[in-house]
Amino acid sequence: EYVSGADLSRRLRQGPLDVRSALRYSIQICRAMIHARSKIPGFIHRDIKPANCLLTSDDTLKLTDFGLAKAVAHLDEPYEAGSEEADAAGAAQGTFVSQAGRRAGTLPYMAPEAFTSKAEVDTRCDIYSLGISLYRMLAGKLPFEARHVRDWMFHHLFTKPQDLCELNSRVPRDLRAIVMKCLAKKPEDRYDSFEDLESALGQMLWVMFGERLPSVPKGDMEVWELCNKGLSYERLGRSHEALALFEAALGLNPTDAETLCNQGVALDSLS
Repeated sequence: EYVSGADLSRRLRQGPLDVRSALRYSIQICRAMIHARSKIPGFIHRDIKPANCLLTSDDTLKLTDFGLAKAVAHLDEPYEAGSEEADAAGAAQGTFVSQAGRRAGTLPYMAPEAFTSKAEVDTRCDIYSLGISLYRMLAGKLPFEARHVRDWMFHHLFTKPQDLCELNSRVPRDLRAIVMKCLAKKPEDRYDSFEDLESALGQMLWVMFGERLPSVPKGDMEVWELCNKGLSYERLGRSHEALALFEAALGLNPTDAETLCNQGVALDSLS
């Protein structure tokens, strides 16, 4: 899918978000992860951060970048920010991969266990990264600042973030508690799942603003996925495979206008 808007990191260069927007975006990140995990049980993103959250023209958030590419080689090297990830708070934003290739993420957003655990990390490391992102949305800056990998590791393992309510008086105590639970040093002290976190954030959105964020019906998501995959095949010149996917999508919703249009284009290319 082509997303025409900027990413969330660029928007945050202007300062903290209002509480309502921060809640809405965080709920949408939760839903993106819930959907991804429904497709791939046990899926871990490993790199949730504002730069990987794209915003559409109607202010819908799309979580992206499900692969890690950039790396630093040695723990003692100074960590430099990539130009495309320039951060208003002055913190490094690029991606770190351990020499063994077992630990990966973006240093300011990595969970403590991503640095130290010998076992595989689980979804709670992504919940920690979302907590860091939500903290930044509300405070206008990251909870920690450092230059070296070992310093980031120390902060994530031992440093308590500054009180959000001191940085932004509009943040209610209950929302601060949600963020701090996401940022618990021990995984078992965080939310167990994105479903639990979404429920807490959704309740906060309702209590504060009387709003419930509408969700896309699961059937509509399936149609969209099949149609989008079919369009990709069509652009690769694999029209027969594209048509099979369009047929599957129309089996779920025979009147979906986008699928019908793409199916017509694919048929025309075969004529």
